[in-house]
Amino acid sequence: MESILFLGFTLNAWIVIVTVLLVFILMLCTKLPADFVFLGAMTVLMVTGTLPVNEVLAGFSSSSVVLVGALFVVIAGLVHTGTM
Repeated sequence: MESILFLGFTLNAWIVIVTVLLVFILMLCTKLPADFVFLGAMTVLMVTGTLPVNEVLAGFSSSSVVLVGALFVVIAGLVHTGTM
């Protein structure tokens, strides 16, 4: 799969380029939630074999990502209780 070249890029590079462009278009032109768009792009990169599964999921083990996710839960609780 690495030996296929088109305009100087491998097939994996073209998959990444098309995926990034598609993410930009979907974020600009549709009202799809950002998490669905980015999870879809992550799924495309995993299914096509462009990125190994352990590298794709490695970002979720970062402590900063876990902290931001926890803050989203706290803020959602504050909004639903009427505090904010």
